[in-house]
Amino acid sequence: MRHRIDEHATAEVDLAVRQAAQRIIAGKGATYFGIGAAIATLVRCILQDERLVLTACSVAPEVEGVPDVALSLPVVVDRQGIVQRLTPALDKQERLGIHACASIIKHSVDAAMTVRS
Repeated sequence: MRHRIDEHATAEVDLAVRQAAQRIIAGKGATYFGIGAAIATLVRCILQDERLVLTACSVAPEVEGVPDVALSLPVVVDRQGIVQRLTPALDKQERLGIHACASIIKHSVDAAMTVRS
């Protein structure tokens, strides 16, 4: 069963995510505590073969029609690393947003790689 989230709730989540770093800095003085905790979780998951669902950035073969693009998406991680990519149910607006993000990232990486070579 899919739960519908209204526009107000979506806007609240979006704002909370965008302000997360500022809240961490205000509370602890730096963001590296959050990064350290995330890395510790990932290392424990791999070493203990936990098969956790995590949000991790990796190159996906295709995301909403954009090939070979790196995005942070839900994945299953165990001793072997990413063993499964999870595709959440998205409505049309969400799919368009993911496509736009993937396209921008793909274009930026491709442009940077062209400059490098």
